[in-house]
Amino acid sequence: MNDGLGYFWIPTNNGLFQLSIQDLLNYAKLKTVDRGELFYAYHSKDEGFNTNEFNGSCEPCGLNLQNGNISLPSLNGFVWFRPEQITAYGPNGNIILDKVEVNQKVWSTGTDTLHFALEPQNIRFYFSTAYQKNGYNLNLSYALVKQNHEPGVNDWILINNDESDVRFSSLSSGKYTLIVRKLNGFGVNNYSYKKIFLVVPLLWYETWWALASIVIGLFAGVYFYNKFRLRQFVKENLNLENTIALRTRELNTTMNTLEDSKNELSKQVHVLSRLLTSMTHDIQSPLNFISITSSGIPRMIKDGQFAQVHEIGEMISDSSNRMSILLRDLLNYIKINVYGNRLQFEELGIYHLVEEKQKMFKNLLKQNEILFINEISRDVKVNCDLQMVSIMIHNLIDNAAKFTKKGVIRISANRYENDRLEIVVSNTALGIPPEIIEMINTPVDEKINNNPDMPVRLAGLGLIIVKEVAMLIGVKLKVTQTNVTSFHLLFE
Repeated sequence: MNDGLGYFWIPTNNGLFQLSIQDLLNYAKLKTVDRGELFYAYHSKDEGFNTNEFNGSCEPCGLNLQNGNISLPSLNGFVWFRPEQITAYGPNGNIILDKVEVNQKVWSTGTDTLHFALEPQNIRFYFSTAYQKNGYNLNLSYALVKQNHEPGVNDWILINNDESDVRFSSLSSGKYTLIVRKLNGFGVNNYSYKKIFLVVPLLWYETWWALASIVIGLFAGVYFYNKFRLRQFVKENLNLENTIALRTRELNTTMNTLEDSKNELSKQVHVLSRLLTSMTHDIQSPLNFISITSSGIPRMIKDGQFAQVHEIGEMISDSSNRMSILLRDLLNYIKINVYGNRLQFEELGIYHLVEEKQKMFKNLLKQNEILFINEISRDVKVNCDLQMVSIMIHNLIDNAAKFTKKGVIRISANRYENDRLEIVVSNTALGIPPEIIEMINTPVDEKINNNPDMPVRLAGLGLIIVKEVAMLIGVKLKVTQTNVTSFHLLFE
């Protein structure tokens, strides 16, 4: 029954309940995790009603009379009342901790922080609050959480109104917060809280000195074990050294004969190993991207998402084109290194070569919102192999475009004395690891080429090809980082 004063009156076989309409509306707007409990004011014979047994299932369940009364059917005739004359007194008193018992011994409650002995047992907290109306309207619950933690929705446990105590069979070591809350009356999440801080001492094996002793003991055990094993290794190594010395003298003669063949094979294996190390990232990863992306095209066509299909098609085309050029450059590079193909030096126009590469990357540049600036003059030329120069510029632009977001890629040329030409490819993205900079800037020789610790996986296939190609055609390669990342190609 809506009394026109903002409340619903709900007759039941166990009494009459009053509920705020605004509370219901506010409750419905909250997320599930933010919802607490709704307050129902219980009215019974104690407040002057003739009965507690209303016939709530009848039709209609009640009437609003013209004189302002509400008429409700019950098992003992009609019950009439004026809603504005009935006051719902909410339990808005403070929550008080009366006493604490530990192992049936009463503790003092003069403070909100309680310090217990080790492993306390049978702990009971007695709480009370001032409220003289029907006990049904008194709604208490508690939660025990670690200190500085907030209770979740499922942490709250109702307290029996007949006993009003909180019990724990035991408490483990640590610091806790016992929170008791009480529903004060109408209003969503209208709670009052009482916090009790509990401190239980750490057990001996949980203290810092016990943990430190265990750590020291472990280190000591490892130290003495390693020392013992080291002595055994030294003794075994002496025996092995004598055996190896004999075998080495026998093998030296054979090794000298095979040295020339080994050097040539080592160079070829080195080239192939460095390339294969980076193929997973530079070729297999784009192929996986194409496979995953293209698998969704039938579904998009079925759903009519033609704009997305068009965009994915351009992305697949760009990725395929870049991989095709990368593989072509890789094959040309392998032919020269492995099969000894000759280089063909000729006069090259750098400006038109850069413009051609820009067109290849236009979709990637647009996707990453990159401004591409070609500052090389049309008359700048260099005497070099076209394929090798094209490989270097292509891979440097590709590397810059992949790591630059909303930035600038700038290609410029500097002419020095003795007709030396420097081409600079710079981009605004920073963050090349120091080991990659060291690898690129280190002069190439046989000792460095055969170094297995070179960070080829981090450098990527493109930068490795650029470094190797620069060595083949006699170009000095250097990378610098200031506010931009710049690759310098110096043609002698």
